Amino acid sequence: MSYHVCFGCACREVDFGASARFTYVVWDDLTGLLDKVAENPYRWCRNLAGQEVVDGAEFHRWWESYLAALEEARDRLPALYEIWQPFGQFEGSAAGYFRIHGDAYMALGTYDKLTAREVDEMQWGFPPADVPYAPPEVNEVAPDLADELFMRARSDRDGRNELRLTAEEFERIFRGTPLRLEHGNLLDFYAGELRDLSDAARHAAERGEAIEFYQY
Repeated sequence: MSYHVCFGCACREVDFGASARFTYVVWDDLTGLLDKVAENPYRWCRNLAGQEVVDGAEFHRWWESYLAALEEARDRLPALYEIWQPFGQFEGSAAGYFRIHGDAYMALGTYDKLTAREVDEMQWGFPPADVPYAPPEVNEVAPDLADELFMRARSDRDGRNELRLTAEEFERIFRGTPLRLEHGNLLDFYAGELRDLSDAARHAAERGEAIEFYQY
């Protein structure tokens, strides 16, 4: 399977291309997760070969059943987190840099959590030069939070302090900066992509055409 899930209707009128993260979380990973949290016998589309062709009507039936199983399992699905930073007229996925009691941290949104990991001065010296804000000193912007986070930090396997942040804590630290945190239930987080994929699958089924997967 491609790093991205991409397919088009054989009529060439409709095409769907998803982000790598959507492919990993929704297309590949959750087809496995659904085996644990919901009845899901529809696994034949998992890890399709890059150039595979499948029947459009069959694909549409599989996808609608998959969505129904996701909705049934909504309360057991993970929340997702993404940090966005403006790049000119567009936004791109980014990290958030800050300090606590003199220690430098880099925050990242991941599959099901928002974490901050201590970074050394060399790492600290280069990435912040590319971000459009002065990395906050938590001791100044939220002193009570600084003490709480400092006490909560745990060492990872490399001996670096690591924190799990809540969305509220992230927003307190980065309030007033250009960074924006997007978070929420998986189905809400990817509502647009799920809708576009459903529309493409329905189009192929109604046309009686095949679905053609491809790589990029």
